[in-house]
Amino acid sequence: MRESRMPQALGPLVLCSLLLVTACEPPGGGGTDSGNAFRAALTVQGEGDAITSARGVAAITLASLVLDKIEFKKCADSEGEDDEIDYEGPFDVDLLTGLTLGEIDLGFDAICGLELETEDHTGFTVVVEGTTTAGVPFRVENEFEFEVEVEGEEDLTESLNAFVLLFDVDAWFANADPDTGTVDNGEILISATSNADLLSTFESDFVTSARLALEAAL
Repeated sequence: MRESRMPQALGPLVLCSLLLVTACEPPGGGGTDSGNAFRAALTVQGEGDAITSARGVAAITLASLVLDKIEFKKCADSEGEDDEIDYEGPFDVDLLTGLTLGEIDLGFDAICGLELETEDHTGFTVVVEGTTTAGVPFRVENEFEFEVEVEGEEDLTESLNAFVLLFDVDAWFANADPDTGTVDNGEILISATSNADLLSTFESDFVTSARLALEAAL
């Protein structure tokens, strides 16, 4: 699976209350008690050393997911206000190209991970398309709602802290071999109504497949 360092950008996300304020402020805290603002940016993308190493998968041509909310988690002993720091979606992420979210100001000096949520979403939350090692096209269609906590303890600097949330797409098929699925009209469909046992296994590996890293460390 290819990775890209040229994800499409979104502008800074702004949360406003039309009833209570007359000016909008960027999401996140205004800095620590000392007045320093710790800025962060986040890119969401896929990874995988070689898709051919994934069980039963020869190639992946599409890997997308929907994220409704992404929240930086404050470490218990970090300095600063304990504000919720959210990217509010929904974001339709193409993991093969990646998606970079806008910069936000954090109100604390260290993070201990991310919390991801997808809920109350109509339609598919995860879609994967590719070819099995037997040469059969396959498609995964998943409508499940999920909440995932990703650990990753990092001290923040006063310069921009660029983070990358990586989903290991290979791991999604570590125990769900598409080649074992039933072929219908020349395709293996893995969904709630077709090859549902494979979908259940896929979901279990999906929720543990994410990791958080500093972009400079990759």
